[in-house]
Amino acid sequence: RSVTQYLEALTKKDLIRRGRYKSRGIMLMNRNDSDIIQLPVFASAGCGNPAVIAQRTFDDFISIAASLITGKKKENLYVIKAIGTSMNEAGINDGDYLLVERTEGQDINIGDRVVAIIDDNAVVKKYLRSDDLIILQPVSSDKSHKPIILDKNSTYKIFGKVLKTIRMPKTEDLRYS
Repeated sequence: RSVTQYLEALTKKDLIRRGRYKSRGIMLMNRNDSDIIQLPVFASAGCGNPAVIAQRTFDDFISIAASLITGKKKENLYVIKAIGTSMNEAGINDGDYLLVERTEGQDINIGDRVVAIIDDNAVVKKYLRSDDLIILQPVSSDKSHKPIILDKNSTYKIFGKVLKTIRMPKTEDLRYS
């Protein structure tokens, strides 16, 4: 009965069409491609010390619903894979994908989660300011992570602002039936 209920739910959502009492009677419906968009995965960024080199090549692409980026320009959006634990209290865990809007320092507010590039190394941190200093603050349960303090002479660039965290299920979390 549960399989029948799933098939009925997919039929109501116009994802499939069923020909009852027919062999191979389930057909996928053509979805409107404008509902799904492809975004490049722009390498990785460290959630720890700045040891992950910022690469300028696209490793992969990820498909997301267009409704997640309403009002944003697609050409300014990237997906970055987080590595490390320095942002686990901010909802960013090791292996999560981050939907990032490239801003290059514009429209960054105090308290935003940002991707910064420091000497060709990428990090994800909370953005803070104090006088003429930039503080990239970890938000972690592990107290070994320390803030990165930058002044006007430091070589850094704010790549973009984190809009959403996309948590992919780990294979051990999946149950096959």
